[in-house]
Amino acid sequence: MKLRAGFVANSSSSSFVVGLPKVFEPTRGNIGQLFFPGQSQIYSPRFGKTLSTEVAIEIIYAQMRHQSPNQAAEILRALEGPLPGGPDLDDPKYHGPKIPVTETDWDQYDADVRVYRLHFWFQLGRQIAEMGQEAWLFELDNETIPEGILVDAEIFKPFIHAQVDQG
Repeated sequence: MKLRAGFVANSSSSSFVVGLPKVFEPTRGNIGQLFFPGQSQIYSPRFGKTLSTEVAIEIIYAQMRHQSPNQAAEILRALEGPLPGGPDLDDPKYHGPKIPVTETDWDQYDADVRVYRLHFWFQLGRQIAEMGQEAWLFELDNETIPEGILVDAEIFKPFIHAQVDQG
């Protein structure tokens, strides 16, 4: 199962929680073999540009070399965005017929989001662990080259992952 928050056209960055093999050593060679087997270029129709896999590998390597997998606090921070199936402030549950939303409505919404985020991470983390994998965190800027090309190319699609678009 792959979980993905809806794409937000004006979003500037995306956080990805990705399940990778437990025995994965994040070297440039291993990253190339895992993410870009047999590829030398990645194309983005949105940007109309290609990106060499060498550059893509450097971006992924730069993010992996300073982290350890399964860092729950960092992953929960990265999940602070709209999650699929999560609470929606537009839901009348939070404000009934009255507009604008009151402070009490915000407090209830915030509490529901915190609970949902924990549940979401629990489910995703369990799914990753059941596959014998570990969770890694990646944060990419959607609107810049080269990172936007990686987002467009959906490089994490083959893996168990969650994408949260940030504003």
